[in-house]
Amino acid sequence: MLVFDKRKVIRDFNINEAIEIDNKTRPNDNFPDPYINAVFVADDKIFINVFHSKTLMMYHFLYDYHENAIVSPVIKTELPASTRNFPMSSYYDDEKQFVYIFYR
Repeated sequence: MLVFDKRKVIRDFNINEAIEIDNKTRPNDNFPDPYINAVFVADDKIFINVFHSKTLMMYHFLYDYHENAIVSPVIKTELPASTRNFPMSSYYDDEKQFVYIFYR
């Protein structure tokens, strides 16, 4: 994942390496959507949501790009046995300080 401002790349974060998964996550041929999404939840923190299609496991966590580190537990959730049900986007509700994940 690249974190950047108007002028330069601030961080190049290798998510697969950080959460120790292989690089077998590839988009489904029938869907153009990626199996990863992210949303800023604070000035320096990003909520990251990854779906590993080989194991049908979803991972989500908070990443602090100033510290270049994962700053929350990595939550793993096994999804039902289908590569057609995957997270498509995340939305941060600033008022409730809650992240909503939307699935296909």
